[in-house]
Amino acid sequence: MVYVKYNNVCVCDERSDEDYGDWHQEFEFSVQGVYLVQPNGSVDSFNVPFERGETCYVVHYTYSDGDSFGYSDGNGEIAMVYRHYENAQFAKGVIKKTSGDSLKMHIPFEKTDGSIEIAQLGNPMFDYFTNLQDVYIDTFIVQ
Repeated sequence: MVYVKYNNVCVCDERSDEDYGDWHQEFEFSVQGVYLVQPNGSVDSFNVPFERGETCYVVHYTYSDGDSFGYSDGNGEIAMVYRHYENAQFAKGVIKKTSGDSLKMHIPFEKTDGSIEIAQLGNPMFDYFTNLQDVYIDTFIVQ
């Protein structure tokens, strides 16, 4: 199991004083590292076997969300951690292609025996006001 540490910081929070007034938020989402031991702070865990010092690829994305009165930008989610860059690229393409089309996203999951299984992830972008902003692949050394 590995732990992916991330930051999700609200850098702008504007709200009207009126009832049902306009609002706007901006977030900065960033992945900080991948660890074998759970670090302090915000983390997601993934049941993917790694050794300390191995290279891994973290697929994450940002999206906007909102309602009739306002919106937020830069919301972030971590999709998966990969040992093989090709699988990370494939997952990135799937997320871009299906972001608003389906309640679930089906991306590759690297099993402990090296085989690939398709994992179903919830899709926060399957909503009228929610839109994918971008998908990223970050490279880390497992700590």
